[in-house]
Amino acid sequence: MLGHNSTAYWKKSDAAHQLVRNKTTREVRTAEDNAFIICRDFAAENGLIVLAVGQSMVLSPPLTISHAEVDEMIEKLSRALNHAAKIMVKAA
Repeated sequence: MLGHNSTAYWKKSDAAHQLVRNKTTREVRTAEDNAFIICRDFAAENGLIVLAVGQSMVLSPPLTISHAEVDEMIEKLSRALNHAAKIMVKAA
């Protein structure tokens, strides 16, 4: 089961999200799973730039951002995560 860790962490204005194999055990996905690349590419195709750094997806929004822009960013990230999950389930 592909999921994303319920604990996102923030550093300065950056946000990171870890992709996990199983939400219960929080076993982190590895680079070999390709989930990070799938998520990053789908997000980019939909206008959201995210970085795949290690086992985390990193967002770096501007310092001045509206609530509507944050909502849009989260919605696009959610779509990218769901897209990656569907592909990973098919590959399993």
